[in-house]
Amino acid sequence: MVEVNGKDAVLFTQTGEFIKFRSKEKVEIGQEYTYKKTDLKPLLIAASLLLCILLGSFVTIYNQVYASITVTINPQFKIDVNRFNRIINVVPLNKDAENILASVKLRNKNVDDGLILVIKKPKKRNI
Repeated sequence: MVEVNGKDAVLFTQTGEFIKFRSKEKVEIGQEYTYKKTDLKPLLIAASLLLCILLGSFVTIYNQVYASITVTINPQFKIDVNRFNRIINVVPLNKDAENILASVKLRNKNVDDGLILVIKKPKKRNI
């Protein structure tokens, strides 16, 4: 040991390197100490890959069409819904529907809220 400050210590190795580390046991200057370096790189790589796989799976599941709803009240819409009851796609089926979709954002809304918006908007415009 070259220097000890509480639980932090500086170690001088046989190859001439200085290594700063935190010791769980009490060390003293001049004491011979066996330092075991733990390599976290493989663990971090595995955790990162697992996280990417989980996030990728969620994005795939979120954007997968679970049900389709066709609203026919002139305007006509086809609404695709995922398994979390979120609107993932809206297709206007006539010109009136295109006009309404230009002023209303339905993507990622709850299907109940989206249907209410789609039904109330034509009443306001008297379509």
